[in-house]
Amino acid sequence: MINRCISTSWWVILTLWFTAAASPALTAVAAFTQLQEARVIMPDYADYLGDDPNSNGRMAAGFVTGPLFRGTDSAQAVFASLALILLVCARGKIYRCHSWLHTVNGILLALMIALTVWVCTSIAPHMQSLVEAYRTAAAANDEQQAILKYKEMMVVHGIAEPIYASRAGILLIMIVLSGILSSTPLSKSHAS
Repeated sequence: MINRCISTSWWVILTLWFTAAASPALTAVAAFTQLQEARVIMPDYADYLGDDPNSNGRMAAGFVTGPLFRGTDSAQAVFASLALILLVCARGKIYRCHSWLHTVNGILLALMIALTVWVCTSIAPHMQSLVEAYRTAAAANDEQQAILKYKEMMVVHGIAEPIYASRAGILLIMIVLSGILSSTPLSKSHAS
């Protein structure tokens, strides 16, 4: 009964964590593409952006996707914590080294927790402060400051984008490995 509860909890955590990791990227692709094509105009930034559909679309997409990124980063921190708590409460049963797959899955979990902490404590707050600084400069039509903050923002984006993508990829690998491990019976000496 306990093992079934641990297993079910593990699967719920993994699938929700993967959803939180993958959904911002999918939303961003759609928002940044569609809002540019929709030719939206951001009136608060009209002096700086003019009527350029690409610039206005990017600005609007940032407003749409920003809360989702912040929310899913917070959710991932919760899922990382829950995975760690489950591992501790299960006394490591999820990752006992019965095979190299268990070891790989355990390493991937540690990597996911580390990446999540890094994103939530460093990358995301830094990106958010740059976004706010860019928006403030653009709203004030301070072209020099807006260009500077946009360039800084793109540097951080260049670091963040592969990290966000890798988190979703790592979680997908963990789901596959967990599926393989859950369908592989333990020998009687390993069952507990």
